[in-house]
Amino acid sequence: MAKKSVIGLFGYGAAALLSAALTYACKDNINYYVNTARFCNAAHQAGFVSKEQSFNLRIVWEKNDDGNLETYIEQNGAKYEILSRADGIMVGDAYHNWNNFGAAEKKNVISSEIRNAGSQELDSFVSTRDILYLLDKIPNKTSNEIIDGFVKTRSKEDLFAMLNSIDYENLWDAIPKEKKKEILIDNIKNSTKRSFEDLKIMLRGFWGDNIGY
Repeated sequence: MAKKSVIGLFGYGAAALLSAALTYACKDNINYYVNTARFCNAAHQAGFVSKEQSFNLRIVWEKNDDGNLETYIEQNGAKYEILSRADGIMVGDAYHNWNNFGAAEKKNVISSEIRNAGSQELDSFVSTRDILYLLDKIPNKTSNEIIDGFVKTRSKEDLFAMLNSIDYENLWDAIPKEKKKEILIDNIKNSTKRSFEDLKIMLRGFWGDNIGY
């Protein structure tokens, strides 16, 4: 008798789970048709998902290898993480979101971060190497305008202090040889008054310390 009761309980449990699963599946279908009828005369807002995509969105819950809950949003078989951040939720990881930004959106994000960040924050995610890389990649006219604009905003004292803090030997070593060649030729053509000693220093930096005089 007890055995039959246990089997009966398991049978009821299985039936309940099956009923819940069918109800959930039916509820998804019902919601799809209800929303389709409700918004039949409404077009989707530009930039938002289409009605077809919207009405097929599902929340999916999964356990990871550590046994912890992960929540996703699923649409036509594609799943995107629903992540918690300081200012609310984020759908998809950072790279997914960034790659989906338009050019204007990327520009606005970068500009906003640079303008609002303090000097320490800037130093943490933008290095000197990054800035030099950007200056090297943008057109010469633009880089010259940026540098000229920066110089005009600084006092003579600030500029002298910056110049005195530069390690010119390391700076020269960091310049590619082809660029050094351009600098040397330009100086030879346009600076006939440059002392021979200064010129030797520049040549030594280009050809190495084994050059004889």
